[in-house]
Amino acid sequence: VQSMGRDSRLLNVVDASGVSRSQNGLYAYGTPFWGDCCITRSYDVRYDVNAPYVALTFDSGKLSIDGSLRYDMGDARGNYSGTAIAQNLDVNGDGVIQPVEQRVATVDTANARPVDYDWNYLSYSLGGNYLINDDLGAFARVSRGARANADRLLFGVIRDDGSVTSDEAVNVVRQTEAGLKWRRDGLSLFATAFAARTQEQNFEVTSQRFFNR
Repeated sequence: VQSMGRDSRLLNVVDASGVSRSQNGLYAYGTPFWGDCCITRSYDVRYDVNAPYVALTFDSGKLSIDGSLRYDMGDARGNYSGTAIAQNLDVNGDGVIQPVEQRVATVDTANARPVDYDWNYLSYSLGGNYLINDDLGAFARVSRGARANADRLLFGVIRDDGSVTSDEAVNVVRQTEAGLKWRRDGLSLFATAFAARTQEQNFEVTSQRFFNR
C-alpha cells in the first residue's frame, strides 16, 4: 500500500483496534485475492531447437514462384515449482509473527515437478506472382507455420511425468491469400482476399483457466 502523487511513500494499514495489518507497506506476502496462484513460482527449464530450412525461387519473366520448407525439432527438460502456503513464517526475522506473516506464499521446492517432452512440426510456404500486363499483376500464397509453446504450459498443462500432448506443445497457423496489384501514373490499388486459421494455448490469470483453442 502506498500514497499517490508526488513523493509517494509506503503506508501501513491499521485495523479499528490499532493492530497493524501490514508490514512496511506490504499487505500480503503473495496474492490472496487470486488464491496465491501466480507470484511465488520457480522454473528451471532448458529448451533446445534444431530447424533445417530450404528455399527455392523460380523466375521466368512474367511468372515468379518461390517456396520454402522448415522442419522444427525440439525438446524441453527441467523442473518447475508452484506455490506453497506457510503458516506463521517470521519473514523479517524480528521474532514476532505479525498478521501479515500468518499466511505467507513460498516456492514449493520440496514438490518440484519434471518437464520432459519433445516436439516437431513442418512449416511451408508456396507463393507466386504473375504479371498480367505492365499495370496489373496477380499473386497468391499458401502457408503453414507453427509455434512451440514453452513456459506457458507450466503450472497446469504438463502431466505428472513431465510430458504434454502434441496438440498442446505446438500451435499451428494456416493461411491462404490471393489478390491483384494495379499501378499507373503514381496511383496504386491493391486487393487481397485471405483466410487464416490459428491455434492458441494460453492461460487466463483472472479466471485461473488454461485454454487450447
